[in-house]
Amino acid sequence: MFETTATLYEEHTTLDGALNEVHTYTPRTVFVRKARSVYANEFYEAAAQGLKPAVVLVIFFGDYRNEKLVGWGGNYYGITRAYQRPDSDDLELTLEQKLEYIDGIEEVSE
Repeated sequence: MFETTATLYEEHTTLDGALNEVHTYTPRTVFVRKARSVYANEFYEAAAQGLKPAVVLVIFFGDYRNEKLVGWGGNYYGITRAYQRPDSDDLELTLEQKLEYIDGIEEVSE
């Protein structure tokens, strides 16, 4: 059973004629098995390292290809941690909220 979908973005970096980096993104939709809040201990451990985790999405481990950016619920998030539970095929993606607009992405598609 799935709760929703999320869009994982693979980032590609190229150089333009002036040797400036240009970022483009390839979107891929995946099913989210579960979305949950960040547990208090996870939040405080991450905050001690300067991170601000916002939410955890649980997806099938085979759907993840080391992307660093996710579109979900109308927002963009950076993936700060990917953890596969040893007793299941679930992968927990801990997300940190990013800017509402990412250069190179038109809109969050879900």
